[in-house]
Amino acid sequence: MDARMMTWRWQRNPLLRRSDIAERWMAVITILLMAVLAPLAGILVATGVATSSGRQERDRHPATAVLTKDAALVPTGTAPGGTVVRARAPVRWEAPDHSTRTAVIQVSPDARAGTGTVIWTDSRGRIVHRPPTPSQTELRGSTTGAGAAGGVCLLLLGARLLTVKVTLDRYRARAREREWSEVAPRWTHRTA
Repeated sequence: MDARMMTWRWQRNPLLRRSDIAERWMAVITILLMAVLAPLAGILVATGVATSSGRQERDRHPATAVLTKDAALVPTGTAPGGTVVRARAPVRWEAPDHSTRTAVIQVSPDARAGTGTVIWTDSRGRIVHRPPTPSQTELRGSTTGAGAAGGVCLLLLGARLLTVKVTLDRYRARAREREWSEVAPRWTHRTA
């Protein structure tokens, strides 16, 4: 593209209204805000997710639980290939305060009473999910950061659009009405 084609809207024009110039500057300000705020929001959110994942990694610990009964097959629903069956069994483990805890967890179908299985517990000894791996943390951080950056861009574009529609377009409509009330009597040969 020729440079004149890209800048023709910024050249002097006797037909330009002040509202047109204001709309141009709003577009420039919106682009500048998007260039600054979107990456900043993305970085802040991604850092927050990484911090949260690091906290989970520090607070969650593997523990060995012993099955107190053999695994029982439990149908959990139907799938295209047939019924989905999962194995569940009661387990017992020792919490950090040396109390004995029990729960029913998902295990392999051939698990027998007395065998050990690894569970993840928090600092109070409650069963929790395994902490995310570094690659999962990175993926979660980048996707939430990108979502935050996109949200900031949408918010800024929406604010610009709302400002143009509510403020500038109303101003232009009132100006057209004023101008038409001055010109209409001469064109229609009627007096107002």
